Amino acid sequence: MNRANLMILLIFFLAILAGCDEDNPGLDPPEKDFFFPTGMALSPDGSVLFVNNGNSDLRYNGSTIMALDASMMLDALESHDGCSRADDDSGQWICDESPMVRYTVRVPSFTGSMVVVPGVGSGAYRLFVVSRSKGAVVWLDVHTDGSGMVTCMDCGQGCPDSWPQECSDSHMISEPLPDDPVNLFYDSDTSLLYITHLTEPYISVVDPAGEQPSLVASVRLPLSSYGSYTGTYDVIRVSDNTLVITASYGAELVVAHLDDSGIPVPYRALYTRAPSGPMRSSLELRGLALLDDETLAFVARTPPTLGLVRFTDESVQERRFNLEYAVDLAARPSKVYALKGAQGAVLVATSFSSGEALVLSASDGSLLQRTYVGVGPSEAIFMGHWMLVSNFGEGTLAAVATDSSSPSFLTRVLRFGEPTKLER
Repeated sequence: MNRANLMILLIFFLAILAGCDEDNPGLDPPEKDFFFPTGMALSPDGSVLFVNNGNSDLRYNGSTIMALDASMMLDALESHDGCSRADDDSGQWICDESPMVRYTVRVPSFTGSMVVVPGVGSGAYRLFVVSRSKGAVVWLDVHTDGSGMVTCMDCGQGCPDSWPQECSDSHMISEPLPDDPVNLFYDSDTSLLYITHLTEPYISVVDPAGEQPSLVASVRLPLSSYGSYTGTYDVIRVSDNTLVITASYGAELVVAHLDDSGIPVPYRALYTRAPSGPMRSSLELRGLALLDDETLAFVARTPPTLGLVRFTDESVQERRFNLEYAVDLAARPSKVYALKGAQGAVLVATSFSSGEALVLSASDGSLLQRTYVGVGPSEAIFMGHWMLVSNFGEGTLAAVATDSSSPSFLTRVLRFGEPTKLER
């Protein structure tokens, strides 16, 4: 294991020792700098990029959510205005993120997955983010001007013209929410928010509308226990009335039908472990990506695996896979994304431990490219032909050009934010 990965593990260890809820009470977080950037989301019109900073070493008295001007970021990608060459042999550009920040609010620590829900709340839309330090989902009403730029993120304290602005308990969905919320998925058809829980075998459902978003249900899933661990990680909709959820510490993909109220009713657990599935050992399943209504890619962190599954009514009834393939990966993945390439669909898997993005053929899982994107990539988001990656371990957003006509599908061009000393 290299020095950067050891440092990341040390940070997590120190955070656990400190206690997840023990922020530094006296040190305010920076208003316009990245620190452990984790989750990202785009505004409904694409004009604003939201980034949350995890405060994972508990240096400050909270995390932050920053609203950045997406058009300024795209301009910098083309013109390099406000950017300078990196002080290394790469020759890549480093761009100062602070002029692009339009608004920042302080939230509880250990933030992660984040989604935008349009058309609800007292503002233009509503933003939701998980906080693992609070075991809660935090929500903010986002107000904008005529151009779509953020003028306020109201997290229960109104819109004061001061820093830091923070969240009140009234803007947190916690008890009786199960512990350790980890990923959020908003479904526009049901108008509901679905939440997974890393160390609990539940999928929770939140109604994001109204004056006060509310927990509608927490549904226990039929997951096997591996040692003392069980939980859920990712969730995605694969058809008109079906969700698929990955087990975070197990070998199951859980299929759940949605009832008339949008509540998931667990129907079948499809096992990736032999003899029902292709794997000879248990998996830590992670991200999901949908290629079409019946074709789903999944990745597993341990052992590093990419699989492609086709769902049919018959396969679900019989609790088996229509497995197209399952291949070993060169690095441990956490997220996977489906994109269109010149030669057909490709899958991009990000690896937190290796700092890479792996480009893989969707047809057979073969490796097409390995590209280093930074230390500890957490999430990726796409703006035009650019893929932005939040590099948790070095405090940057990597800007990666996607070119479907080139054999080098991904090329890291620059980074927003000054890389920390953790960068290799």
